[in-house]
Amino acid sequence: MSKLTIDGKSIPYTIKRSNRKSIGIEVTYEGKVIVKAPLSLDATKIEELLYKKTDWLLATLSACGTRETVRKQGELLYQGKPLRIKVEEQKKMRIEIGIENDTIVVKKPSEYNVDIHKVLENWLRRQAADIIPKRTEYYSGILGVSYHNIAIKDQKTRWGSCSSKGNLNFNYRLIMAPIEVLDYVVVHELAHRIHMNHSKEFWNVVEEICPKYREYRNWLQEFGGQLVF
Repeated sequence: MSKLTIDGKSIPYTIKRSNRKSIGIEVTYEGKVIVKAPLSLDATKIEELLYKKTDWLLATLSACGTRETVRKQGELLYQGKPLRIKVEEQKKMRIEIGIENDTIVVKKPSEYNVDIHKVLENWLRRQAADIIPKRTEYYSGILGVSYHNIAIKDQKTRWGSCSSKGNLNFNYRLIMAPIEVLDYVVVHELAHRIHMNHSKEFWNVVEEICPKYREYRNWLQEFGGQLVF
């Protein structure tokens, strides 16, 4: 692992090399910096690029925060929109969750204490498990491809993946991103059912269905670290 020093602060980063032509910087929701670089790119060039991205890097790392920070802010991101969290008590012996304007309202039994953070995290997972398969089915029909199983996971560094057998994995945190960004990831993985690589032909398939895919890919690179709760 390498380190970058900015204003006296040490920022560790990991370099992952592959047969790619360009360099990419990713900040995971945990605040880990990953540099995806071509095999032949010199380490000093990578460091130079990171220094050029200092403002963006510091801002993105700051935005990642921790779960405790998110709790204190009292907000939840849902489909790209920040929602205020409001907790109400009720006589019913169950938990009910609904969205009212810019607020997500959690109604809980007045007689019991509950972990609101866990309740909302589970709600996000359920929303992802409901919406992502529907978007996948929709775009698979447009692309004319099939797939096998869909799994919604809490992946650490990936937004989605597609196996050679057609099994699809998606990060549940995508439900916090704008729906267009979620759709891009779905299309990206389904396109691998046609091309199991990142060739020009692969990106042509993605662009045919998602003309603004570069915009959405850049959004994930820049703001993906904020998709945390």
